[in-house]
This record gives sequence, structure tokens and C-alpha cells, in this order.
Amino acid sequence: MTKKRILIFDDDAAILDAMKMIFLENGYEVDVSQTSNNVEERAAGFQPDLILMDYLIPDIGGVEAITRLRRNQKFKQVPVILVSASTNIVKIKNISQANDFLRKPFDLWDLEAMVTNYLS
Repeated sequence: MTKKRILIFDDDAAILDAMKMIFLENGYEVDVSQTSNNVEERAAGFQPDLILMDYLIPDIGGVEAITRLRRNQKFKQVPVILVSASTNIVKIKNISQANDFLRKPFDLWDLEAMVTNYLS
């Protein structure tokens, strides 16, 4: 069985490390980035089954990064979960066309459950 792949974009190194560790322990392949300026290149190189995207990530930001992915036929159907502490996260999710959102700070069990739901 092929391992599912998760691509994570977040500028917080501690969050990246925690998410990477959790998903690796759960048998996923994981790639991470602290910027979003190369979102299409990273996605093309890794071929993710799911993307976790921080809203306030340098350089182009989460909304623009997700918009670029949605314009690309290769990634249009890849589920994207927006992760943010913003109080406007529902509006941001809708504008960006993300599939779902998770509010920071998040419970690791909620994160795992959401990812499992999209990848099963």
C-alpha cells in the first residue's frame, strides 16, 4: 500500500515539527515548508494527497497560495485545510476555496481526525 502524502506550509517551526512528527508516526509521508512563495513547485515535486496551509505564511500568504493551487488542474482536487488563529477563518476559508479549516491553537486529536477523514 502506498503511503499518503501530506504537505504542510507553516512559518512556525515548532508547529511544523509537531505536525511532521505526528504524521510520520501515523505512517504518512510528510514534507514541510516555512514559506508559501513556491507552493506550486513544492506540490509538483511532492505530489501531496492533502495540504495543510497556514493563513499568515510568508511570502504570498495562505489565501494566494491556495488560490494558485486551485487554478492548477493538477492540484485543483487536492484537499487543503486552512490553519489559522484568525477570527475570520470561516470567511478566509471560503475566499481561498480551502476544503476545511482548523483554528489555532488546535487540539492534536482534532487535527489527526480531520486529516484521517480527508485521506480515508
